Amino acid sequence: NISNNLFNGFFLAQNLTNLASLHVLDAYNNNFTGPLPLEISKLNSLHHLHLGGNYFEGTIPPQYGSLMNLSYLALSGNSLTGRIPVEIGNLALLEDLYLGYYNQFDAGIPSALGRLTRLVRLDLADCGLSGNIPPHLGNLTNLDSLFLQINSLSGSIPEELGMLMSLRSLDLSNNLISGHIPDTFSGLSRLELLNLFRNRVQGPIPGFIATLPSLQVLSLWENNMTGMVPQTLGSHQGLLTLDLSSNSFYGPIPPSLCAMGRLERLILFNNMLSGSIPLGLGQCLSLTRLRFGHNSVNGSIPDGLISLPSLQILEAPNNQL
Repeated sequence: NISNNLFNGFFLAQNLTNLASLHVLDAYNNNFTGPLPLEISKLNSLHHLHLGGNYFEGTIPPQYGSLMNLSYLALSGNSLTGRIPVEIGNLALLEDLYLGYYNQFDAGIPSALGRLTRLVRLDLADCGLSGNIPPHLGNLTNLDSLFLQINSLSGSIPEELGMLMSLRSLDLSNNLISGHIPDTFSGLSRLELLNLFRNRVQGPIPGFIATLPSLQVLSLWENNMTGMVPQTLGSHQGLLTLDLSSNSFYGPIPPSLCAMGRLERLILFNNMLSGSIPLGLGQCLSLTRLRFGHNSVNGSIPDGLISLPSLQILEAPNNQL
């Protein structure tokens, strides 16, 4: 482990090739440059490889797909280009794969990654990916976190992602994704975070979203969504953040958003919501931000709302209060 130092220049991996028993190689957060060292592919006992946070450039060597004992691979935060090699899909023991941030890969996500059935964390955020999300990712039934945000992914959300029963965090934000939220997501009982903001998602919020028992963060802002917000949203969930701003939702604000007493951020501006402010928000002691400007909300401000002890921002312009 030589991470978090000031090493620079080419990484001279030929000095390591005699270390046949090496299990961990961690050179994270240095100033290494040049191509990723091909010699690393000869370290057959390697379990953990972290070369992220450097200035490596060029492509990922396909030979890295021969490191059959690897359970952790992180190459994020470099200047890598080219395609993600399909050979990475041969790493049958892999549990963590981090390739995002500052890398700029050509094309899209290889469907071969769907063979990594032991994968727990997959992070391909902010690395220039395009094309559709491959439905083969639905095979990754041990996946806990799937981060694909800040790319140029398009098409609809594959229904097969609803098979990821272990999933806790799903971030597809800042892409070009269209279509509806799949009905298959109704089975994601462990899902805590769903980020779909800044896409082209259409249709209403499915009613089953209000029944996902672990959901804490739901961010759908800046999409093309419409319909009524499910009126039972928050009744059976410890919501922390709900951001539905800049869509075309209409109808009343659900009355039970703070039913569990945990809601901190409620952002609803730039919609077509109507009716009164739910009385329960006046007793939501956890609330720090409430923004619902540019709607058609009417009536009076509930008692206690203005004096909530944690409230930092209250924005309600352009309504009918």
